[in-house]
Amino acid sequence: MQRKLLITLCIFSFNFCVYPQLNSSPQLNISKDIYIDTGASMYIDLPNTEFNQGNIITDRSNINYGTVAFGPNAKWSNASHNAHVNGFIRMYNEQDFIFPSGHDQIFQPLHLKRIDRHSLVDVAYNHKAHENLTSEKGIVKVSDDFYFYRYDLSIASFSLVNVGRKGALNKSISMNSDFDIIESDQSIVESYTELENLDKLYDRAKSWKVSNTNVTFPSKERLLARKNQNQLDFGSLDLIIDNNASYPLSVDKINNVVRVKANTLVAGTKFNSLSTSGTISVEGGANIEVGYKDNTGTHKFIALNEVNNSDILIRDNSTTPPTSIVSITAITGDYKTHFLAPSDTSKIEVLVSRANHSTFQENYPEKELSFVRTPNLQLTQVVAESQIEMLNLATKILQKEEAFYRALDLTNPTLTVTHTLSNMTGSPSVENQEAILSIMYKVFNKVVANRRKLKN
Repeated sequence: MQRKLLITLCIFSFNFCVYPQLNSSPQLNISKDIYIDTGASMYIDLPNTEFNQGNIITDRSNINYGTVAFGPNAKWSNASHNAHVNGFIRMYNEQDFIFPSGHDQIFQPLHLKRIDRHSLVDVAYNHKAHENLTSEKGIVKVSDDFYFYRYDLSIASFSLVNVGRKGALNKSISMNSDFDIIESDQSIVESYTELENLDKLYDRAKSWKVSNTNVTFPSKERLLARKNQNQLDFGSLDLIIDNNASYPLSVDKINNVVRVKANTLVAGTKFNSLSTSGTISVEGGANIEVGYKDNTGTHKFIALNEVNNSDILIRDNSTTPPTSIVSITAITGDYKTHFLAPSDTSKIEVLVSRANHSTFQENYPEKELSFVRTPNLQLTQVVAESQIEMLNLATKILQKEEAFYRALDLTNPTLTVTHTLSNMTGSPSVENQEAILSIMYKVFNKVVANRRKLKN
């Protein structure tokens, strides 16, 4: 294919505006190629831009692409395979707008209708055929499916067909917002140095897909990862979480491996688990603190926070007798682990117990892969009765101590003890236990003081 000589007019990294001037024709004639560099833009506010011979070519090599912008009242005419916009076109028009788009000497006008009247719409056509498509009887197929990606929009796909061999190739499409992203500014997503939660991982995975012109990986119609309820699904790709990775996200298209830089990968607000039919693994001392499914099985994650000298038991009650999955004693602090779930996940039970305390007991939700709880173990009723007895003993010791103290002064001791009884409305607490110990300590100090006085 013979290529045209590039470039007659170059617009580098600055904005260029074309407005109607006095005593001049309100029309822009494109007769030679115009090149718009990365980050630059050309704004056209003329009633007509006529394409004759040349293309307007915008740099589309990275996320900071060049653009051609048509003002709200701007129109164009006479575009063809030899004269069109090859690259990103920005829409300011408040009505329907047909983009004079093309690529690889193929002119393909795209007809879009604005849904959101407040944001900008950038569109670039990429001429790339798709396989295994058929046409209805009586319709001649002139093009395969096309898939368009924009970071803050979901994927829109459509087929372009023509009745017979003549007629326009315009097809109206709609693009809806992607509600699964957290950060709507793609430049911020690209500035991340680490992807420490699943929400950031999804945002960066989508940004990678949008920024790469090869829309056939991992498949034509889907992104690297997509939402499956609250799971982040990577299809059949292998996923490696690597604390020493060189980039926040890299994709090995030959071996179908996605490598993610993270020290500890945790849940986000949109996603709380991972899945793939490939493998999920860690390198470089990285940790995964979410549940996940891969070709080795279902790995459920559990986090029990702020436990104190407690025993932890995870058991499968679907068997007789129940099967112990995890059994560990005397844990203090935060306990986190993964375990390989049995085939029947409907009767997995989590128990946290401690001497003289109530027991935390809850079924692990069958469909969930992550279980995060802070068990609140209360002192039992037996301990409450012991606390009352300890108070009675402290009172008697104090009474004896006071009698002994007064006897040294040859005075009669007087001790008045007032008991206020009320119904118990709550469980005994560790705070009450600490208060009783404090009282006992003070009584002990008084006894020691009297002994020293007697000795002297």
